[in-house]
Amino acid sequence: MTRGPHDDRSPARIEAAHLHLEGGKHDEAAAPFRELTASAPEAARIAALRGLARAAPAEGKRLLEDLRAGGNPRLKAAVERILEEIAASGAQAGAPGGPAKAR
Repeated sequence: MTRGPHDDRSPARIEAAHLHLEGGKHDEAAAPFRELTASAPEAARIAALRGLARAAPAEGKRLLEDLRAGGNPRLKAAVERILEEIAASGAQAGAPGGPAKAR
């Protein structure tokens, strides 16, 4: 089913994807986040970008880096914040008492 750019189900889909993510089902979470990054209204798109960065970090970071060069100032600002969050969480992972890094 194709969903349009003004799909009012975006918030529910984001919430469901976050539940998958919290349950450790990264692949199931990444799929709706991935779709919403391309088709959702701006607020939902930003939430989906943040979710994709958590569900599929390498893919999410590549997409964020690509969007960083875009022309939409609000989207660029959101991308910068998400990239800063990623960098901060990476720094915390290596800090004493922080989350352990995967080996």
